[in-house]
Amino acid sequence: MRWIGLLLAVLALASSFQTSETIRIVQLPPNPRVGQTVILNLEDVQFPTMCFWFRGNNQSKDRQILRVEFDAVTLRGPAYTGREDVRRGCSLMIRNVQASDSGPYTVSLMELRGDAFESAVGRLQVSN
Repeated sequence: MRWIGLLLAVLALASSFQTSETIRIVQLPPNPRVGQTVILNLEDVQFPTMCFWFRGNNQSKDRQILRVEFDAVTLRGPAYTGREDVRRGCSLMIRNVQASDSGPYTVSLMELRGDAFESAVGRLQVSN
């Protein structure tokens, strides 16, 4: 369990980093309606080795949806609803999206050749 403390320390450091200028979050489809599946697609991400998704524009632990390590470890956070899944390249898929899902989402990830976490914030807008 000692690794959990280390991981939380890394996350605390990552939350103080500037938002990445290179990672873009693109909502697919661009104008989703209630009940559809939405992907928050990450562009310009090469080979992520670890990623975290959060509801909101910060990385507080209570807002964490999923943590994925690409040696097949996936951990669900307190904000997980059972409708989320991580896709290739660390993109977030949300099934049966609801109007209440609208708002900012934050991703924090480390790429294979990276030495620090990069973060980006995107916004999901769902129409009735």
